Amino acid sequence: MNRIPFIKISALTTLVLTMYGCASIPPEAVALSQSVGESINSLHQSNLRLINQYFDQKITKLDSLEKEALDHFFNKVITGTQSPDAPLLGEKELNSIKGAVQRIHKRSEQFKSSINEIRILIIKHSQKDYDTLAKANTAITDLLQSSISVDQARADGFSQLKAISDNTIDLARLEPVIENYLQKFNDTSRSSAGLIKTINGLMSPHKGTK
Repeated sequence: MNRIPFIKISALTTLVLTMYGCASIPPEAVALSQSVGESINSLHQSNLRLINQYFDQKITKLDSLEKEALDHFFNKVITGTQSPDAPLLGEKELNSIKGAVQRIHKRSEQFKSSINEIRILIIKHSQKDYDTLAKANTAITDLLQSSISVDQARADGFSQLKAISDNTIDLARLEPVIENYLQKFNDTSRSSAGLIKTINGLMSPHKGTK
């Protein structure tokens, strides 16, 4: 794999790791990942056009080379027949000319076949790089979308619980307090009593309020 796809995959992976390190993933992250996917596809299509244009030019050049070879051959034939003592062209000579023309055309077709084989080989390599990037981007987009769906479902659940408990249980409000407590797990001087007191303080004043 060339350097550009490697950089893109690394960037996409970094994006996911960064997003998953956050408390929540913003919806914009999915749009960003989708935009990256569109850019990857646009780049791939641009690469395909470049490859095809390049090899189309080579095919056109071969057509010109074939024409030059035929012109050169027929010029020699014409020059030979213009000599005063030149024999008339019989069936044998005409068949020989026909054979020479066929050989020139066959050689041109063989070269074109080789050029197209190289074209296909390069396109396959390009497609392989694109498929790798596209699959990585799709997986990342799905992961981000899944995480946002989970976050939304969690937020909806928090809201329902808050409403059902008459605003007493507001997990969204309690979340940072609980998380802060958990982050101090290794602090042996901390006890759960302080946490419980804080939670009670946050819950009681909100009962019955909107």
